[in-house]
Amino acid sequence: MDIHSYFNGLGGKTRDDYDSRGRVIAITDPLVATMRRSYSEADEVVAETDPLGRTTTAGYDGAGRQMWPCEPQR
Repeated sequence: MDIHSYFNGLGGKTRDDYDSRGRVIAITDPLVATMRRSYSEADEVVAETDPLGRTTTAGYDGAGRQMWPCEPQR
């Protein structure tokens, strides 16, 4: 895993975590809220979980085009 950090204009630090394939798997903002992503073997984002634990999923066709997003329940 690789980690990159950067600062915004107010000095807040954001951290990006990458997997061994160079894909962003987590982004942690200055308030320490983390968004996580999961990928398919074809490097398609198939799930994204926001800092509140709500997960959005996505499906793709055989050509790799996103066919449907499924928004989290509120």
